Amino acid sequence: MLHGHGDDVFRFAKRLRANFSSNVVADPVRLERLQRHLAARLDCVANYPEPCAESLAEHIANSENVRPEEVLVTNGACAAIHLIAQAFRQRVSCVPTPTFSEYEDACRIHEHELRFADLERFDDGTLPASELLWLCSPNNPTGHAWPAERILSRVDAAPDCLHIVDAAYEDACTLPKLRSGDVVRRKNILLIRSLTKRYSIPGLRLGYVVGPSRIIERLKNGLAPWTVNALAIEAGKFLLAETADAAAPASENREAAQRLALALREVNRCRAELRETHFFLIRWDRPCSAELKSWLVDKHGLLVRDASNFRGLDARFVRVASQGPESDRWLVDGLAEWSRRA
Repeated sequence: MLHGHGDDVFRFAKRLRANFSSNVVADPVRLERLQRHLAARLDCVANYPEPCAESLAEHIANSENVRPEEVLVTNGACAAIHLIAQAFRQRVSCVPTPTFSEYEDACRIHEHELRFADLERFDDGTLPASELLWLCSPNNPTGHAWPAERILSRVDAAPDCLHIVDAAYEDACTLPKLRSGDVVRRKNILLIRSLTKRYSIPGLRLGYVVGPSRIIERLKNGLAPWTVNALAIEAGKFLLAETADAAAPASENREAAQRLALALREVNRCRAELRETHFFLIRWDRPCSAELKSWLVDKHGLLVRDASNFRGLDARFVRVASQGPESDRWLVDGLAEWSRRA
């Protein structure tokens, strides 16, 4: 899907006061440090980048205690999704919903047979049989997440199914994360991670896949050269070299989301469906997501995510992510005004 994702700021000429449609938590201090570093390395664009971002893959492997051949760097997590679907073309894929639309889109492009089921069926192990299972944890758009042990137990219970776990939002959650070492010891799991989300750099597309070396090699066989540009490689190495607490503070962001969800109790006709992350769905009592999104931009300079195009949801749903006390108050006031006029 080229259009229809969140964070579509580019569509609006009006200056926004706050952007609740993006799940990325801004970090201006780290961004400034990165800008200074890249400004000093602009000479790297005079040459072709490494074909597979090999040096960054080695940095990632060292940080996660796996081998470089068990890591593949990609032009964002979305590129990894499409690469995996391509490598396993015409297979049977199960997609628990509602979830990120790119799993379905990538599978359709590469002629998978798609099977859908409610997200809750992953918990009780009753998903339809498939050759590939696409799981987003924490899940976009619901914010639901599973502990690493629960995911691995499901992986081990279905050894003939390749489990693709998209952990792009793992730094937005305080539950135990999957360890790359546990992933590469198994034959039927791939882990997608996002430096884009972890370090709040959505404009510098940067993600990677961790998995058994034989599957990583299969993915590389379908990869075009130079898909990760030289500045992104430099950014990745710089950010990985930062201290361990450089990732977004999940507990603080989660607490901010709890405060926002609590404040939304003041608003009639809607319900905040808070789960394990700083982003969550708001359900209205009538279909209004597109109209509400446009009204908030026009009247208040606030952008929310119209969630109606997620399979399994409808026009009653929008998605928001906490953006700080002042901005969150703007949103609550705007939604309260909307509820009175709706």
